[in-house]
Amino acid sequence: MTLITTPEQLLEKICILFNANYVSIKSKRRFRDLVKIRQYYCYIGRVYYRFSLMSLGDAIGGRDHTTIIHGRDTVIDQLSVSDAVVFNDIELLKAHLELNVQDPKKYEQLEQEYNDLVRDYAQLKGVNKRLQRDNNELKNKNITLRQELNKYRPTGIFGQPITITPLNNNQDARNTTYSPSNLAR
Repeated sequence: MTLITTPEQLLEKICILFNANYVSIKSKRRFRDLVKIRQYYCYIGRVYYRFSLMSLGDAIGGRDHTTIIHGRDTVIDQLSVSDAVVFNDIELLKAHLELNVQDPKKYEQLEQEYNDLVRDYAQLKGVNKRLQRDNNELKNKNITLRQELNKYRPTGIFGQPITITPLNNNQDARNTTYSPSNLAR
């Protein structure tokens, strides 16, 4: 399996499959077979490889983007009216290029799963923002409460905290009561 990364590589592969001359495909000739191959190239390049219109046009002789659009739309129209020749050619191309075409139902299921994941991610992102906001509010409340507690803690003249030790029961009562006579000593 060859990895196709450029429109030129795609054109070479298509030319090999249809046994067409690469130079004649890029020419201005409008023979029916050459035009058909160019249209297949435009269809495959846009629908399956999603190459840009300009790059596809440059690869087939510097054609305009409208030529690429017209070629793609022509094949789409022929497929929609069930043109057996075009359908078989496109299926042959897809098999030759090893394009993994999934069942449409499988694609719809995968697309639904993807959309569900995107929705869940957006919801989780919203929940995460709310949790961060709640966390910030709690931090701010914590800071405010600490500041309130610090207002009621006794401090010395230099701002150092004063520890208050409770009195033991065996201490003498004279030391626990303050009177002017005790202070004068």
